[in-house]
Amino acid sequence: MCLPLGGLAIILGVWGDGHGWWDDRSFLTNLASSFASLLFGIPLALVGLSHLGSLQADAAAQRAAVRRGLNAARDFTATVLSEFRNLEVAASSEDLIRLRTANLQFRQAVHAWPKDPSPAASAEVNMCFERRRAAIQRAFKTRGNEVGPWLTMISEAWHRLDMEVRPRLEDADVRWMPRAEHVKIRSAVRALDGHVSRRLMSSQGGPRRMLDRHVHGSTVTGSALENAIEHLRDDADAAHEVLVALIAIRTSLPAVDEIAR
Repeated sequence: MCLPLGGLAIILGVWGDGHGWWDDRSFLTNLASSFASLLFGIPLALVGLSHLGSLQADAAAQRAAVRRGLNAARDFTATVLSEFRNLEVAASSEDLIRLRTANLQFRQAVHAWPKDPSPAASAEVNMCFERRRAAIQRAFKTRGNEVGPWLTMISEAWHRLDMEVRPRLEDADVRWMPRAEHVKIRSAVRALDGHVSRRLMSSQGGPRRMLDRHVHGSTVTGSALENAIEHLRDDADAAHEVLVALIAIRTSLPAVDEIAR
C-alpha cells in the first residue's frame, strides 16, 4: 500500500514542479517530499529489519542446536563409557573382543551339549562359564546382573540423540556423524533394545548348581540338566548379540565426539 502511494506522491510532485505549483509553498514542499520519502522508507526499512531478524533467528537456532548436540553427544559417550574399566578405545575394545571370545567358547560348549552328557561335559561348561565371568569382570565395572540397566541407559541416550537432536542439527545445518557410523550405532542399539530386560551374563546360580551336582556325582535327571543347559544357552546367545553391539558402539564413539563440532 505504501509503495503505490509513494509512487503517486512522486508523480504529483513532478507534476507540481513542472507547473511551478511549489514555488511559493516551501513548507508544503518540505512536508510533501518528507511524506513521499516516508512512504518509500517504511517498506524498505521493514524489509531490511525482517531480513536482519531472520538472520538473527537462524543464528540463534544454530547456536542452540550446537549446544544441544554437544550436550547430547557427551551424554551418550559418558553413558557408554560409564561401565567400562578401560576408557581408552584400544584397551576397552580389546577387553570386549576378549569377552566375546570367551562367550563364544562358552556358547560352543552349551550348544555342543551331548544327548547323554557325562560329568566331564558339565565340567567343560562350568570351566567356560568361569572364563567368561573373569572376562566380564575385566571388561566392566558392573557385575553381570547389572548389565541390563546400563544397556537401558545406553538405549535411552541414543534415542534422545538420534530422534530428538539429530533432526534439529540437520535443520540448522550443523555437523552430524558420517552415515556409515550412524547406521552402525542405530543397528547396534536396536540389538540392545531386544535384551535390555534380561539378566544378561548373570551368575546363573540355579543352572550352575545343577551342573556342579552332576560334576560331583550327585544324581541329576536328564531333563533337569537339559533345562539348565537351555538357560545357559539362551544367555550365551543373547550375550553374543549384546557384545557384538557394544563393540560396534564403542568403536564408533570417536564419530559421536565429532557431532556439532
